[in-house]
Amino acid sequence: MKKNINGYWVIEFNEGENNYAGRMLDETLLDELKIKDQSIKDFNDSLLDEYGDLPKEHYEDYLGYYKFYFDYIIDGKAKEHFRIDIGDGNISNEKEFDYLYKQITSHTIKQWLLYIKGDIPFNI
Repeated sequence: MKKNINGYWVIEFNEGENNYAGRMLDETLLDELKIKDQSIKDFNDSLLDEYGDLPKEHYEDYLGYYKFYFDYIIDGKAKEHFRIDIGDGNISNEKEFDYLYKQITSHTIKQWLLYIKGDIPFNI
């Protein structure tokens, strides 16, 4: 009997210039989002004055953060919903990124084990 592991994470919606909606989450994409998160944070911090305030002349330049919503899909239905504010920085989002890295790594390991046993074709 063939087993089917069909749970996966997908970006449901995001704010910002680039549309990531519908993209399946893997380690490469998560790495990209983590870099983007810290880059936005560093840029925003560079605009602040010595007191941590945003001067009026930088209001238009400030990027803020972008909401990213993720869904865990099983049998075509969202079973879990998750959000990260990209731009808060890796320190603020450490738990969120760690959770998603563990989720996608766990899924990949299960896929490989079943593939090695011959129970399913490997396709991520």
